[in-house]
Amino acid sequence: MDLQERCGACMKISIFIPMLKAYKYCLLPNEEQKQQPTKFFGSCRFVFNLGLETKMQAWASARKHLSCIVLTNQMKELKDTEATWLQDCPSQTLQMSLRNLDNAYAQFFKGGGSPKFKSKHHKQQSIQFPQGVKTDFNASTIFLPKLKNVTCIFHRQFKGEIKTVTVSKTSTGKYFVSILVENQKVLPKKKPIRQNEWTNERIAF
Repeated sequence: MDLQERCGACMKISIFIPMLKAYKYCLLPNEEQKQQPTKFFGSCRFVFNLGLETKMQAWASARKHLSCIVLTNQMKELKDTEATWLQDCPSQTLQMSLRNLDNAYAQFFKGGGSPKFKSKHHKQQSIQFPQGVKTDFNASTIFLPKLKNVTCIFHRQFKGEIKTVTVSKTSTGKYFVSILVENQKVLPKKKPIRQNEWTNERIAF
C-alpha cells in the first residue's frame, strides 16, 4: 500500500473523543425526602470546615500538608466515635467534600484565593454524588443514595455515563440537580483529498 492509499484508509477511521456536558433539572422531593438533604448539607459542611481547620493547624504548627487520604481516614474514625451522626449521610458525599477542599488548596498554592469556611447561611447549599445515581426518564425520577427515587423534571434527555451529580437548594427552598455526563463524540470527517490536490502536495513535498 503506497502513501496515498494509507492516507485514504486513515481518513475512513472515526475518531471518538470524551466530552463532558452538564444538565440541570428541577428536583421535587416529597416532604420526607426534604429532611434528608438538610442533614446532608450540614454533615458535608461540618466535614469540610473541620478538614480546613485541621489543614490550617497542621500547616501553621509544622508546615505539614495533610492530603485528602489522611483527612478521609480521620473522618472515618470520627464517624465511629465522636460524630456517629455522620453515618446518616452518604459516605461518598462526605469524601467529595474533602476532595473539593483538597482541590481548593491546590488552586490556592497555584495563586488562587485561600479556601474559606462554609456557612449554613449561604444562599445556596449543595452536595455531590460521584456514583450510585440512576435516572429513569420514563418515570421522571432520579435515584440518589439514601434518598432513593426523587421526582425530577427532565425537560431534556441525555446519553452517556454519569460522572458526578450535584444536588443544591436555593435560599427560596427550591431544589435542583446538576448531572455531569461524559459521552463519546465523533470528530467531523475530513474533506476528501482530490487527485489534483494530492498531486500538487506530492510535488511541493
